[in-house]
Order: sequence, then structure tokens, then C-alpha cells
Amino acid sequence: MFTNAPGWRFFGYNFKKGLVVPAHRIQRLKKNRNVSFVDNNGKKLGEGIVEKILRKPNKTNIARVKALDIHGEDLVNVRGFIVKRDYPEPLEFKPYSYESTEPTYVCHCDDVTLDEIMEVIVTEGSFRLMK
Repeated sequence: MFTNAPGWRFFGYNFKKGLVVPAHRIQRLKKNRNVSFVDNNGKKLGEGIVEKILRKPNKTNIARVKALDIHGEDLVNVRGFIVKRDYPEPLEFKPYSYESTEPTYVCHCDDVTLDEIMEVIVTEGSFRLMK
């Protein structure tokens, strides 16, 4: 019910049970996999184990992940997870530059492009673009 749009990111938390319930697109994710919880920058925050997976027809599935070493309201810092088996070493971020001649879609469901969003922001006068 929460993941009708294929790219929509939904997170739920249960502080008492120590659960993180994220929507994800990892098709090969399996029950009982060990994961590392990460923040938006890929920094490891803690460990967890996949308890259950609800597979959705639009391929945005929902996992129930039991936190092993993060508790209470600290769970809200979790922004994603990485299957430890796939990435046993810490992630290393490197500078990356990309120029596209094609439109960048933010939402494929409604065909919303990044340019359309930026146009609204600039038109509203809330932000200024620096090039």
C-alpha cells in the first residue's frame, strides 16, 4: 500500500522492537541476510538482519530488518542498508562528474524531469542557480 510508485522510498521504524522497515529495489535480497545500516553518505551506523521481505509487483519491495546494535530513536538516522556479503569492505566515495544530453527523470511514474523541478524552483524565486 505504501509503494505504489516504483521509485518511492518509504521507511518505517518500530522503536520498541528495534525494526527498520525500508522499501528497497534489491531483487535478490533474501531473508536472514546480514546487512549494514548506513546514512545518506554511506557511513556505517550499525548492523541488522533481514527478518522478512514483502515482494511487490512493481519491484519496490518492503523489508523488515531487525537492528542488532542501534536502539530507540537512533534508528531514524538509518537511511538505507547494504548487504554485507556484497560489500564486506567500507564504501569509498570518489569525485564523479557527469554531463548528460538526455533529460534526468526524478519520477518515472509521472515523467517529472530534474529540469522541470529546477524551473519551478527558479520561477518561485526560492533558490538561485549557480553555474
